Amino acid sequence: MAGNAAAPAPALRTDVVWTLAGNLVFAATQWAMLVVLARLGSPADVGRYTLGLAVTTPVFLLLSLQLRGAQATEPPDSPYRFGHYFTLRTLLAGLALALCAGWALLSAGPQAQAGLAAVTGWLALAKLFDGLSDVCYGHLQAGGRLTEVARSLMLRGTLSALGLAAAFALTRDVGWAAAAVAGGYLGGLLLYDLPRTRPGTGRWWWPEWSRLRALAALTWPLGVAVGLIALNASLPRYFLGREAGLEAVGLYSALSYVTVAGSMVVTALGQAATTPLARLAAQGDAPGFRALLGRLLLLGAALGAAGVLGALLLGRPLLELLYGPAYGRDVPLFALLMLGAAPGYVASFAGFGMTALREFGAQVPLFLGTTATLALACALLVPGGGLAGAAWATVIGGAAQLLGSLWIVRRALRRGPPAPAQAAPPSPTVEAARD
Repeated sequence: MAGNAAAPAPALRTDVVWTLAGNLVFAATQWAMLVVLARLGSPADVGRYTLGLAVTTPVFLLLSLQLRGAQATEPPDSPYRFGHYFTLRTLLAGLALALCAGWALLSAGPQAQAGLAAVTGWLALAKLFDGLSDVCYGHLQAGGRLTEVARSLMLRGTLSALGLAAAFALTRDVGWAAAAVAGGYLGGLLLYDLPRTRPGTGRWWWPEWSRLRALAALTWPLGVAVGLIALNASLPRYFLGREAGLEAVGLYSALSYVTVAGSMVVTALGQAATTPLARLAAQGDAPGFRALLGRLLLLGAALGAAGVLGALLLGRPLLELLYGPAYGRDVPLFALLMLGAAPGYVASFAGFGMTALREFGAQVPLFLGTTATLALACALLVPGGGLAGAAWATVIGGAAQLLGSLWIVRRALRRGPPAPAQAAPPSPTVEAARD
């Protein structure tokens, strides 16, 4: 067993390096977009763009069903093929686009709201292209081709950031900037993702409705969980927008986005480790699973501590360098936001462990509880505390997620390896198609 566990270590290290590089470049480009909006525009422009993201991101992630995680952990005898995943993801992304477009049309009215509606519509289209790229990533990740995923992230991030910068510099209109982001995502999908994924995938459009329903029934808890995670990130913005306006949302978003750097490290390591963790879980190697996940959890804690310390020591010059003098006055708020991110880093690693253990259903009550806790904290703290109240609410929400995640992982490891019956048995139709 020890020899088997050690064998993939070099490949894992390579995957980690490439995945980390891809996610960091992508995060840097998304960050650069906020910097452009802050430098060339106003906090209200930042607020309008990030509120558009706050509307679209939870909807698309909820309806993504987190299919990429299911693809990456599928057992060898899985009845599902790439065509099933691509078809289901395309249909659900279309539904998400329709929901966001409906919201944008209904919200159009006053000038400020009309601008927000246009931003939301374009960002929804960008999210649709992003979802199609993501299902390609699931196929590449399952085949151990994370280097190609990383290169795609670099390309898509660069195209979208350059497009936003050019569009906003020319027009000073956040709506056109969001349209350029959609164009960058479409370019990455057409130029890189589809050509790299096409060989060896067989049918792409596979409307086998019974199989699609079974796949959706298996993975819907993951979609609810990841949708609630996105909603948790958006809740403080909703409350701030209602209580303090777009400028407060812009300031909060600009400062909190610095925490994404740590999140990208967590995502890169977690995605690279998901398949090895799933293999250890399927083999019943609980000590090996605990050892690998334990190292990830410790790294998450170290990242969180480094973030808080860095905010206290370097917060003012960093914020002034990135966004300008208007943002450098809020070092205490910045440190609070980094403190709120710390338990989230550790909880995210535990979440990858839950996915590897195929603990899909347990994530729904976990994130429902986390969302309820965060919403209550926001309702109590934001009206009187403003930005500081929103930051303290994120601390409380992150702690709730961490405690629940660790409890689920501990319970699953005590119960033993996941049952093979969680995947539906292959049908004769699928077996014939496989041959």
